[in-house]
Amino acid sequence: MRFRRIEAGLLGDWQPVGDGVSELRVDCGSGCRHYYTLGGQVVVIRLCDSDKSGQQRAINHERELAKSISKTRDFLEENGFCPSDNGVTQ
Repeated sequence: MRFRRIEAGLLGDWQPVGDGVSELRVDCGSGCRHYYTLGGQVVVIRLCDSDKSGQQRAINHERELAKSISKTRDFLEENGFCPSDNGVTQ
C-alpha cells in the first residue's frame, strides 16, 4: 500500500537525512525506515532498510549508494546512454 501511495507522489512520513538521501518512516513497533533518493522525477528506493538500532549505519551506506547512483547517471548521460528526465519513466 505504501509504495502505491509513493507512485502517486504521496510520500507520507519522511525526512531528509543528508547527501540527497531521505528516509520513509514506517509506523511499526521497531521503527522501520526505508531509504531513498530522487533522480529527477524518479524516486529510487533501495532494498536497504533498518530499524532504529541500525539507523546510522544504514544512513551512511545509503549516502554512499546515492553518490554512486549520481556518478553512474552522470556518466551515462554524458555518453548518450540515457535521456535526460522528461517526466516519463520506463
